[in-house]
Amino acid sequence: MSTVTEMRSNPVVSPQERPAARKGLLRREKELTRRRDDPSRLRADLQKISVAISLIFLSVGFFFLGLLSFLNKPHADLTNVASFPSVSWIAGSSASLLAGTTFLIASCVFWRRYPKRRP
Repeated sequence: MSTVTEMRSNPVVSPQERPAARKGLLRREKELTRRRDDPSRLRADLQKISVAISLIFLSVGFFFLGLLSFLNKPHADLTNVASFPSVSWIAGSSASLLAGTTFLIASCVFWRRYPKRRP
């Protein structure tokens, strides 16, 4: 079974009608481009929002992990002697708080760098 494709012939216009026909064609092309770009913009906006939300959740998680580590002192710290568990507890808690603060700063910079799209 063979398929026959028809070629659409372009209308032949006079030189006087040509600028108006060209403007009409350009107007239709702009509308098609706008309709095609809308889903792409929406997808890009959703990706930006998901990245920002994940940065915020990471900052909150690390911050609370560090805060809970500081609140739950190890049992070796009761003797007031600087031992390896107490030093590692302080270092781990501090690192977690620093990571949480870093992710919070990163999310703030991200929101500033990518403002909301204006219609």
